[in-house]
Amino acid sequence: MQNEISVSVIVATYNFNMLKTVATLNSIIHQKNVSIEIIIADDGSGNSDELDSLNGYFEKNNITNFKIIKNKENQGTVKNLLSGLNTSVGKYIYFISPGDCLFDDMVLSDFFEFCEKRNSKIAFGNAVSYTIDENNNVNILDVVSGPRITKCYEDGKSLNYQKISFWTNNITGPAYFRERTTICKYLSFIQNHCKFVEDNTTTAAALADGIRIDYFDRNLVWYDYGTGVSAPQNEKWKKILMQDFDRNLQVLSELHPDDSVIKNQLYLMKNRGSSLKKLISAFRHPYIYFVRIKNKFVSARKINWTVDNKKHLENFYR
Repeated sequence: MQNEISVSVIVATYNFNMLKTVATLNSIIHQKNVSIEIIIADDGSGNSDELDSLNGYFEKNNITNFKIIKNKENQGTVKNLLSGLNTSVGKYIYFISPGDCLFDDMVLSDFFEFCEKRNSKIAFGNAVSYTIDENNNVNILDVVSGPRITKCYEDGKSLNYQKISFWTNNITGPAYFRERTTICKYLSFIQNHCKFVEDNTTTAAALADGIRIDYFDRNLVWYDYGTGVSAPQNEKWKKILMQDFDRNLQVLSELHPDDSVIKNQLYLMKNRGSSLKKLISAFRHPYIYFVRIKNKFVSARKINWTVDNKKHLENFYR
């Protein structure tokens, strides 16, 4: 029954790296005080047959509650995640990619408890960025992955404040933790106009519908920085991903024509790169620009970690 599983962890793979996949799985199977299932959803990888070897991995670690879904064709991230989501039974859903690792062995338990107490539909935590070299040496990066500003997600802050801040301070994908029916609704919603971007497109849609986002000031994930399609230096994929954001914004503007935040974003999107249009938009929506300017003076948050935390991460690769 659905209530027996607290969290469904869906690992999305495509032409995956076995070392990083196992490291991610190592971080999942050691979670404590929470009932989980593991779903591996592969997006038509050329090396998908290698996934069969993971049956031995799960057997060796006495893990029985897992599924491996091998999609025959490459459909893109959104539909791949949906293929895993549609077989899930957990009350909450956590998406993760090979190389990203849960921060410690209590993180899913803590987030489950946090969301239960607050009746959270969508929550997020901190992502600590790292890289790993060819010799499996881990380097923790001093960068903020995710929004610089989290004040808008504090209790008592208005939904409009969240919406304004969100559009200029997107949340890192693997830092999300979401209630199952909510992510099912919004992932299904975007599947026809977004192919790769699922995280902040679904959140934009939820915010437009009046769903608040909760921030838990706790490290959730070790984020494998600079890899995958969202790598900062990948200019080709930047353009492809931006197309998903733009299409999502266009659809939201049609569904919420009176939403001033969406209206402002759409105007800026259509006039991207024009300083004059930005100035005109500021006059049209002064409160939005007031919030954005105010947020610029907020100090970027610092993500803390210890040497023991780093050793914990390094152990996933051994």
